[in-house]
Amino acid sequence: MTRSILSLALLLTLGCGGAQAAPTRAGEYAGPNQLEFLVTAPVQRQMPPERHNGVARVTGDDGQVVTLELEMFEGGDTCAVTATRAAPSGERETLTVNAGHECSSRFAYEGSPVAATVLIEQGTVRFGPGTLEVELSGEFVAEVASASGTSEVEGIARWQLDARRRGGTR
Repeated sequence: MTRSILSLALLLTLGCGGAQAAPTRAGEYAGPNQLEFLVTAPVQRQMPPERHNGVARVTGDDGQVVTLELEMFEGGDTCAVTATRAAPSGERETLTVNAGHECSSRFAYEGSPVAATVLIEQGTVRFGPGTLEVELSGEFVAEVASASGTSEVEGIARWQLDARRRGGTR
């Protein structure tokens, strides 16, 4: 009798969708990204957007804060950021990137070597089924090398990544 009651309770729990695990976010996501710069000093100039392949690795998720390692350029410098969720929201959710992270990167922009540091002021992380979108923006300072020497520029940078999970959807 006890066995049949337990079996019935188990069937009802499983049949009604009880005890479902939340989707795991850990893993590596890769996809196209876009980097935009508005130079504000020494002169103001909107730079043409650059498109590359980027990577995001979710390295931690304690239920409230998600930790990510980001690469603007696949195989390039890594930047760690954290994002906070307001409340768990299932398969699709949006988190707010915690301001104050400093990201440094060396890359070529329009063929010129650049060493840039961005202070993240705002951003969002969006999870979907097997997908991850990241948007970051903040002030940057960069040293740009050219045939005439190295110059320092300042401005606002914006980075967007639209990625899919590598190796599956869960």
